[in-house]
Amino acid sequence: MKKRTLIMKTVLLETASEVVAAAMGELSTKMLFESEKADPDFQYIKSLRDKLFEIKNERNALDPNDESAIEALLKKYSKKQRNVAEAESAIGL
Repeated sequence: MKKRTLIMKTVLLETASEVVAAAMGELSTKMLFESEKADPDFQYIKSLRDKLFEIKNERNALDPNDESAIEALLKKYSKKQRNVAEAESAIGL
């Protein structure tokens, strides 16, 4: 593997941060919509909150010098976010 420059490492980390932020935003939005329902499913809200904290902990535990961990985080969340963006685009959002 080619050695990454500092700029390349920074871009990798920033990209991972953006992808994680998008995943967290999606969960927060789902929690908000569910909580505004006439009869909210509090168990569902709790499961979303638990997942949100799990993602936050993953992000906070990330070592900026650990490129393989950053890549793993990107792989874990980027496909999901890409699928969400494609679905939103398909319905005109």
